[in-house]
Amino acid sequence: MNSQLDNNMIERRSERISYFIDANIRAESNVYNACIENLSLDGVECMVTAKQLTSMDFSQGKIVILSVDTKKGETLNMNCIIKWFIKAPNYDKAMILGMKILNPPHQYREMVEKDIKKCVGLISENQVRNE
Repeated sequence: MNSQLDNNMIERRSERISYFIDANIRAESNVYNACIENLSLDGVECMVTAKQLTSMDFSQGKIVILSVDTKKGETLNMNCIIKWFIKAPNYDKAMILGMKILNPPHQYREMVEKDIKKCVGLISENQVRNE
């Protein structure tokens, strides 16, 4: 890793929680399958897989669209800027991306806030399900 990449990964301002959910990333005319591995109120880290994967689709500073289905059945389409990317260890056709969500929608922030509270024990799993 280069020092710029190290700094971008270290300078996260938000608390992150482990969170595994399927997603899609649209980079120009290409759509890629992804799995979000952790998230915060304004960012995500995800693994992207594809038969053909080029770093040109995921260069630092590029704007992409992240699509996620919430537990409530809503699809959130969020504009994101790629902050960093690396080739995934042990996978030939995968990359790990760190992205900042530009103007996170209310539904996304609400989902993350509930799960952060659950992770730190402020609310129970039943309270999360019932809200």
